[in-house]
Amino acid sequence: MVNIKRDTRDLAVPDETWDTMSNLTLVGVPPGVSSDISHRKWHGRQAIVAAGTVMPIMIILSFVRIYAKCWRNRKWTTDDSIFLSSLVAALILTSNQIAQVISGGIIGFHAWEIRVKEVTKTVMILSLVVSILTGPLIWIIKLTLFCLIYNTFHPLKYVRRLVYIGIVVSGLYYTGAAIIQGVYCGPKGGTDRKAMMVGFGRESCIFGEMKALTISMGAVNVFFDFYILILPLPAIYRLQMERRKKIGVFFMFLTGIGTCVMSIVNLYYRVHLSYSHDFNYETVPFMTVSSIEHCVGVVIPCMPQSAKTFGRVYTHLKSHFITSSRSFRCTFSTIVSTKQKEENFARCSPDIELKRNSHTQSYDKSREDEDTDLNPGQQPFSNARSVLYSSSTADSLLPPVELAAQTGWNDDTIKSCL
Repeated sequence: MVNIKRDTRDLAVPDETWDTMSNLTLVGVPPGVSSDISHRKWHGRQAIVAAGTVMPIMIILSFVRIYAKCWRNRKWTTDDSIFLSSLVAALILTSNQIAQVISGGIIGFHAWEIRVKEVTKTVMILSLVVSILTGPLIWIIKLTLFCLIYNTFHPLKYVRRLVYIGIVVSGLYYTGAAIIQGVYCGPKGGTDRKAMMVGFGRESCIFGEMKALTISMGAVNVFFDFYILILPLPAIYRLQMERRKKIGVFFMFLTGIGTCVMSIVNLYYRVHLSYSHDFNYETVPFMTVSSIEHCVGVVIPCMPQSAKTFGRVYTHLKSHFITSSRSFRCTFSTIVSTKQKEENFARCSPDIELKRNSHTQSYDKSREDEDTDLNPGQQPFSNARSVLYSSSTADSLLPPVELAAQTGWNDDTIKSCL
């Protein structure tokens, strides 16, 4: 990271020399490039955006898996413990990478824009911890993928053996890589800032062994990602199930192609970073791809439970929407129908009133004509109507006997009036 000297004799450098070196930049300005440290531009935004996008998705799907597989079934297995460990591992890796970008102010800037004094002890410790833990944490993330394959196809003997081989070989490699990282880049002669800078400034840490280890780790990641992707495919092909379900299982495991693509891109940036002198700037795309790769590795085991859960939610929402839509249509149709009836009645009411008045006038005239033909002593029909309908309520109507006594009509005449 900081190429000061090549051996432990740097610890004997006087403090005055260290103070003088603190104002120097990490590397010289390349030819044709103008450097303005006071107005330097930060390029680490893409790493923050990528991590801030994939981490919430990973956390949400992880909680969906835990809820669907553990909370609903009230059962916790070893596979669930390993998955939870992989979630914690991915969060640690991604969080540390974000911390490297936003703390200390050295990741995301060009190396010729960073002074030596800006490389604080905190920044170097965080960088060393991330370098050492990267291997074991990646192994834990891959371990949950091996467990997914094992639990799905454990009746097949060859699948179990290949899973065991993959777990052991990958575990040994990543553990060895962590030890080598700590030995070659750890502090020399103490734990203060100078000792940390000497450890990072050694030739074995910047070039040589660590360059080979960085590239080999990227290649091993690609190998094991394809190993995990291809391992279950023959077993899936032999499954005795419906064609539609078999295709769904294929696609679930083929989501691992995303991890393979990210690991290939990761290998490219590892190689490019190993031969670059602008380490602080070139680290940003490497961290971006790494955070996506780690989160995708955790999301894959969540796919079966997430698909079922979201399927149930979709069915419930669809049913609720259809019911609400039908209720709304019925209510709307009733309102429209009532409104149309009112409009039709209002449109026809003048004609109805005119016809009713005409009928009443004709009726009254016919009764008056009949009154002239009555025998002496009988009451006219007009008086009978006033007696019959002297009140607006039906209770005020007189009984037929009293009507006959007052009017002198017979029963047939009374019935014709009623």
